[in-house]
Amino acid sequence: MALLVVLYVMMFSNFFFLPHTFDRVLVVAAVSFVAVGWCLRWPVPVALIIVACFGFSLLAGGPAVVAAVAVAMRRRPWEIVGVGVLWVAVAARLVLRGSYYLGVGRNNGWSLLASTLVLLVVIAYGACVVAGWYIGSRGARIASLQARAEAIEREQAERIEKARTAERTRIAREMHDVLAHRISLVAIHSGALAYRTDLTPEQVRVAATTVQESAHLALAELREVLGILRDTSVEPGSPDRPQPTLATLDDLLAETREAGTPVTLTADAATADLLPTLGASTSRHAYRILQEALTNARKHAPGAAVEVKITGTPGDRLELVVHNAIASPAGAVGDVATPGLGLVGLAERAALAGGALTAGEDAGQFTVRAWLPWAT
Repeated sequence: MALLVVLYVMMFSNFFFLPHTFDRVLVVAAVSFVAVGWCLRWPVPVALIIVACFGFSLLAGGPAVVAAVAVAMRRRPWEIVGVGVLWVAVAARLVLRGSYYLGVGRNNGWSLLASTLVLLVVIAYGACVVAGWYIGSRGARIASLQARAEAIEREQAERIEKARTAERTRIAREMHDVLAHRISLVAIHSGALAYRTDLTPEQVRVAATTVQESAHLALAELREVLGILRDTSVEPGSPDRPQPTLATLDDLLAETREAGTPVTLTADAATADLLPTLGASTSRHAYRILQEALTNARKHAPGAAVEVKITGTPGDRLELVVHNAIASPAGAVGDVATPGLGLVGLAERAALAGGALTAGEDAGQFTVRAWLPWAT
């Protein structure tokens, strides 16, 4: 609409194309067209400049329309009204002046014609505002959708990274649980073979056999874990590989005794009879805690007696206590280097199961205490 008004005046008015004003008209129009390039960056100042140019040259009508749309794209009412007042005033002045020089309605109906032309100018600016507002709203919506998509991508990346970290932690804990017990047996017996010269051939054979069996079992369990990690055909939600539970606790105690660590198990008859009713998850966690506690005692206090106590109440909690004497510095021959993450892993395992674990010196002994919810 604004363009039609501008073309109307340009076609029928010769005032602005007189020889003495033609150069000025072209220069002002050129300034307005150059200023259009900055409409999106500084819409209000540029719009004021272009509207001022529009007041001197009808050729700046096109840039004036673009400037009005650019201001409306910001969707700020006070800016739209402020620029609109100047825009309508300049455009109305040009239209009315052009009509006057053409002599249209000069004698009859001038007031009606003037009112109609001003209304057309207002409608033209309103059309520019509607177009700019729509473009701005659409751009803002697109930007909002893009920001939301980027936020979703970031959240997804964070979830993936957290899942990877949790999986790495789970794998590390599983590898530690699987290998620490076997490797500690190998270290202790190989250390005995290396440092003790008073062993009989039979004792050497027994120790070597234990080293061999423990190494083979460690290798087999390692291959099993790596095979599961490498197997991409396993569907999500498929059952995990069989895990040891308290049902195999006697085998664990027998292995510990064979490694030279005296172990006594204390459990009241009622608790022992009810252990088979313990939930598989709780039973598995309890087994791993006892296994790591025995491994820790064997590594740091070789040969020291270990006492294991199991008590609990169905529906309440299962309590595990492991006592062992604190070894002297010279008593750790054959020990393997450890970063001390075993007990940290036990505490994490107990917390994940809904329980808690503490470890430390207690009355001259090293004590590991843990409790787990008794889920059936």
